[in-house]
Amino acid sequence: MPFNKNYSRHLKFLFVLYFVGMVKPMFAQQLESCKVYQMEGNDSTTIKQVAMRVVTPSGKLSAEYFNQYKENLRDSAFSYADFYTYRDTLLIQKTRAEENGDSLKWMYFYNVGRFKIREAFYKYTFHPIENIPMNGSSNPPESFEKARSWRLIQDKNYKVDASGKILESSSQFYENPDVEKLVYEYDTSNRINTILTYQSGRLQNISNYQYQKNSYTITSKEIKNDNEKGVDTSGFVVTCQQDDFNRCIAVMKIFKDTANGKYMQYFTYGDNRLIREENIFQFTKDGKEGLEKLTHLLIYEY
Repeated sequence: MPFNKNYSRHLKFLFVLYFVGMVKPMFAQQLESCKVYQMEGNDSTTIKQVAMRVVTPSGKLSAEYFNQYKENLRDSAFSYADFYTYRDTLLIQKTRAEENGDSLKWMYFYNVGRFKIREAFYKYTFHPIENIPMNGSSNPPESFEKARSWRLIQDKNYKVDASGKILESSSQFYENPDVEKLVYEYDTSNRINTILTYQSGRLQNISNYQYQKNSYTITSKEIKNDNEKGVDTSGFVVTCQQDDFNRCIAVMKIFKDTANGKYMQYFTYGDNRLIREENIFQFTKDGKEGLEKLTHLLIYEY
């Protein structure tokens, strides 16, 4: 990776998190790793390692360490670390330590049937003082609390049936009265047929699923107003190809908007395990592939 003045700071931050997060589980069980490489544009010489995933032998994530990682094409690069906590086989908490001292926490709750019924997202940071108007990033320091604290940011609840199928989900953000509700409909084979998205009671999006042999397609349409059924100028189409073991081997997601963006994933398996994953984000212009491209290459080492 090319040297920059912040690189040593990134390495120190990640090394401390790696050491603290790894000492205990190293003695508990043998762990396996996945290295994540990142390349922008079409120049393969710019590829660099930006993350490391630590996976248990059972395939569960134990920790992830990111160094100047870009999650999407238009995002800025960040350094952070994620740690996963399980109870038996159920994920109950994901914690993120960020380079600036902030932290994030996702907590997961289950019913007696071991099906997830709630997710709670918290953030530890200098939160805005209540009743003070916010104006983006230009707010003065006195607009924020003097000490970091945990605050619930998003609360998401699931309604499931006896078999664990999600029937409905509702999500609400802190200090936002709008509630997003998703309603799931299934076909006779218990596969998702339609997902209806409502925002404060108004239908906002429809996602339809179509299944073929070794593939399925998702078509998402945004509802512009109460009188429209959906428009082809917005939303996206996802196509997934599967092998004979119903494992996904290729995914293409095409956004039907002015940016004409697309997202592709390719999976390679060996000895019944995933050994390589390639994620590509790309924007096109006038039907031609442009140089705005971000590639993530994941190499799993067992």
